[in-house]
Amino acid sequence: MLNPASEGPTPVPNAEGGISHRPRADQYDASYYAHYYSGGDRVAYERNEQWLGFFGAVATRIAADLAPANALDVGCAHGFLVEALRDRGIDAKGFDVSDFAISQVREDVRPHCWVGSALDPIPGHYDLVTCIEVLEHLEEKDADLAVGNICAVTDDVIFTSTPTDYREETHVNVRPPEYWAGLFARHGFARDLGFDSSFLAWWGMRLRRTRDPWHRLAVDYEREWWRLNQEARERNAIVLSQLDRQNELEGRLEALAASNEAATARVTEVEEALQERVNQLIERENELREMAKVVAAYEGSSAFRIARRIRSVMRRAVPGNPRRGRPPKGDDHGRQRERDPERDAAPK
Repeated sequence: MLNPASEGPTPVPNAEGGISHRPRADQYDASYYAHYYSGGDRVAYERNEQWLGFFGAVATRIAADLAPANALDVGCAHGFLVEALRDRGIDAKGFDVSDFAISQVREDVRPHCWVGSALDPIPGHYDLVTCIEVLEHLEEKDADLAVGNICAVTDDVIFTSTPTDYREETHVNVRPPEYWAGLFARHGFARDLGFDSSFLAWWGMRLRRTRDPWHRLAVDYEREWWRLNQEARERNAIVLSQLDRQNELEGRLEALAASNEAATARVTEVEEALQERVNQLIERENELREMAKVVAAYEGSSAFRIARRIRSVMRRAVPGNPRRGRPPKGDDHGRQRERDPERDAAPK
């Protein structure tokens, strides 16, 4: 167990025979969890929908895919995974270096969690050990000791440790996955290449104790390498095809843009011509209005009234048939042509 924080860090021998210092429990107090890093953002690590939902989904996958009878969560923090596993019928336990974190464990689960360090030997034996974003908090010289303690109590490990998050002040040993795979390999563990741990993190891995000879491991890795290589080749071919299609569409888009530009210019030209015609119509309308004013003024004048009376007198002076005074139809002297019976009876 870790000594109380007031006594300071406790020196312990590390894997190389030197002296290491355990993480101080007071580093992981209420303030630390209130401003926890998650995905590059500081969010509160507390009992809320986000964290309970995340660890609930993790526990569901573990129960469905691995079905351990019992499990241990190394670095369990507030015990969210422990309680989720227990709620699904798995006898789960956990420990954490932080007194504050353990004090936040759900009351009915708290008897199954304790304050402890991965640098201490771990009691018991478990079907599964989980260690989620914990070992990057230990110094490099302590990493192998912690991995060895984990491997001593199980044959099956679910493990994640961020390979990229250097911003967290307590991340003192951020490493790529192959670094951790190498440490576990020293203790006889190899990655389970057929297990997808991405429900935890894309860099997560499942490591299992193996007694297979070297050539069997080589075959397994070669098989997985070949699958990934084929997958990469197929994806590259798809990407190249999509790039060709994108270039084609961009060419068509450029042609459409040029056509649209020409059409816009034509529309502008037509609009200008139309506006000119509208202006002309407005001008004619104004002229007609002026002429109407002149006519209205003339109709109201005495001259218009005199002219109208003269037209009225002229109509009365020539009444009746408008053909009056015209000569009747006939010869040039106004006589009707006499009928000639013989002429009329002659054949035509």
